[in-house]
Amino acid sequence: MKTDLVRFFVNLWQVLSEVPGWPDAPLGIRLRRAAPILVAVFGMVVLVGWKYGWREPDKQVIRDQHAAVVGLEEEVAALGMECSDQQAAEIAEQSQTALGTVLESRDDVTAQLRQLRDEIRALGWEPVFQAYDSTTSDADVATVEGVGFASARARLVPVAGNPAPFSTLLGVFNHISAGSKRIDLIRLGVRADETGKLEVELNLRIACRAPHEKTS
Repeated sequence: MKTDLVRFFVNLWQVLSEVPGWPDAPLGIRLRRAAPILVAVFGMVVLVGWKYGWREPDKQVIRDQHAAVVGLEEEVAALGMECSDQQAAEIAEQSQTALGTVLESRDDVTAQLRQLRDEIRALGWEPVFQAYDSTTSDADVATVEGVGFASARARLVPVAGNPAPFSTLLGVFNHISAGSKRIDLIRLGVRADETGKLEVELNLRIACRAPHEKTS
């Protein structure tokens, strides 16, 4: 193998330094003959050595230093491929609309229940909400993607002179579900005695923003 390699380079030298009509030309003449090719090869070797021995290591150091930025740019580019600017604007608008249906915090639940009580009373029913503690334990609140759900219990009876308690009760349900704030009806109980007096028990779940773990 070593002999073949030596023979290859010898033959290559003979071809590159060949002087037409002078097969036994001296070394100086052959060097001048092959000088242009040797200079070009030498230049290529220098460039390759500079690129892989100096330039590429420096570039790799810079890549490592800015790996986080490069990853972020790739992620932004990937998101740009999946979602157009118009879709992003629509999603942002929908997100703002959804956030508008959520209370700012659990401290606002009491005021929201007080407002709901007045609205239900105007529909012909007298609601009595259980006293709500804004420091509800975590066991009573389910948090999903930054939104908490606080529970409340209510008892409703028709106001005196309500001519159509059943139809107005449906209006109460529609008002709760179609209100500006998200309030879910999760349990319903209706009782009537022998005289036809109605009593309704509700369990409500009210959406509110969950406190961020990094904020006080």
